Amino acid sequence: MNKRFFTGACRAYGFALFALLASAPAALAQQSQSQTQPPSPEQKEACMQDFRRLCPGTMPGGGRVKQCFADHYEQLSPLCQAAFDASATAG
Repeated sequence: MNKRFFTGACRAYGFALFALLASAPAALAQQSQSQTQPPSPEQKEACMQDFRRLCPGTMPGGGRVKQCFADHYEQLSPLCQAAFDASATAG
């Protein structure tokens, strides 16, 4: 595999995961008056590792990452499950 492609793909996946995780607290804040915490660095790292392990052929966009996580929910790490649950609750 071309190293330049791999680097670009990792950045795209990282951005998609960050967007998925970052959207959860914002959406929750809009739905309720209580303040929520953004995903921790540990949650982001756990989800990135889970994404690489469980969804290697999944291209970001169109809800595909979220669907892959839903399809493999039982295999997600506990930290990533918590972040996923927060994003699912948000919308």
